[in-house]
Amino acid sequence: MRRPSVVIGASILAVGELLGDKMRSAPDRTVPPGLAARLVSGALAGAALAPHARRLQAGALGAVGAVVGGYVGLAVRKRALRRFGQTRSGLVEDALTLGATTLIMRADRRQSSRRPAVAI
Repeated sequence: MRRPSVVIGASILAVGELLGDKMRSAPDRTVPPGLAARLVSGALAGAALAPHARRLQAGALGAVGAVVGGYVGLAVRKRALRRFGQTRSGLVEDALTLGATTLIMRADRRQSSRRPAVAI
């Protein structure tokens, strides 16, 4: 995540997902290709945010969380679609996701600042 090309690539994928999710033709997030993409991105995100010694466990938890979140999110989104429509429910979902991500990143920064420096 320290390389500019990785940050740019991840940002492009995130924008694509944000825009694609608003389209009526977007498939359910639980179809095999979408679920596979969630599994991989969840694993990568979990591993990227974890301390070096815990990357494997964090990657596994990220993958599981992404798959579970896909099914739970789909159920909630379908209920919201009936009540609020495609675009509004998608925007609320994105706002909740962005808020949760911001909280996680802030907590990680606070935790990182408390860790003692290790000399190598």
